Amino acid sequence: MIEIKEYKYNRQIVELMLNNHGFALENYQLNKIILKNQEDIIFTLTETIERHSNETSNHVKRVSLLMNLMCEKYGLSKAECELLSISSVLHDIGKIGIPDNILKKPGKLTTEEFEVIKTHARIGFEILKNNNHPCFKLASEIAYYHHEKYDGTGYPIGLSGNAIPIYARMMSIIDVFDALLNKRCYKEAYPLVKVVEIMKNESGKHFDPYLLDLFMENLNPIMNIMNSYND
Repeated sequence: MIEIKEYKYNRQIVELMLNNHGFALENYQLNKIILKNQEDIIFTLTETIERHSNETSNHVKRVSLLMNLMCEKYGLSKAECELLSISSVLHDIGKIGIPDNILKKPGKLTTEEFEVIKTHARIGFEILKNNNHPCFKLASEIAYYHHEKYDGTGYPIGLSGNAIPIYARMMSIIDVFDALLNKRCYKEAYPLVKVVEIMKNESGKHFDPYLLDLFMENLNPIMNIMNSYND
């Protein structure tokens, strides 16, 4: 009789563990669905904003993939890479607050117009800062700081060096690279050789030297992404 009771007891434990595992798996799958839906919403929103400012949806895809690659090469965890790849696409959400006559101007901006453009960093931060989800917290900081320069001459605050969050320093490199390599309403696309030359000349000035070297060391996979999602 003792053996039978022990068997029933052990079986109940196994069944309980299996049931708990089943619930956990269902929750995991549900969370994945929720996260995928959130990601789709974010990408749709940012693609709409980019198209409004005469960019293509491919810009959003390139930024996300380049951020993921750079974070991976830097040595961040898979979870951190995925989170930053999503957060990064919201970097220019503040452009929604810039008047079209300035945002879409096909030529050089005046000093006054450039001051207006610069406000998109703060606008983006204000839009995103009150959401407590880690994705939006990171996105708010990327939006706010990605135009800061390593030597302190950027905006909106004038931070320098490591005082600029690392993911904003990464975003700065990615954003400028993509802008130079692709046509914009105010400029033609530059050849890769010229883009590399311009950016290397800005090492220690606009860009974090270590991160820029890391970026340039991975030009082959970077260009694979650029060519796969070109304009």
